Amino acid sequence: MKTAPVNFHSLKREIDELSLDPAAKLGLRLAFLAIGLQFIVIALFWHRLPPEVPLLYSRAYGDAQLVNNFWLWLLPLLTFILELISIRLAAKARTDHQLWSQMLSWTGAVIAIMGLTTLVKIISLMI
Repeated sequence: MKTAPVNFHSLKREIDELSLDPAAKLGLRLAFLAIGLQFIVIALFWHRLPPEVPLLYSRAYGDAQLVNNFWLWLLPLLTFILELISIRLAAKARTDHQLWSQMLSWTGAVIAIMGLTTLVKIISLMI
């Protein structure tokens, strides 16, 4: 199986192709809006954050949950990477399986909104 090179132009082409479908276009818009808001929220409240913030909620209560505040940047970066993967998969499935393509677009949007909700909750606990 031969893979296409991944670069900015191929990604833009895939986003443009997905944008032809109205349902996928709305999912893409919501995803990129939520990712952008994540970066903006961190930038706006960065100076008010303590040096350590709770991020690892699966650990026992207390100091085990705390990480350096720079780790908050992991949420929007991880969301962005997952959105790019979702776009690549949705673009590959677009011609044969339109419903699958739409579901992948909306999966990226849901993940981005969940990331934004998590980030806002963490920051609201800290300020």
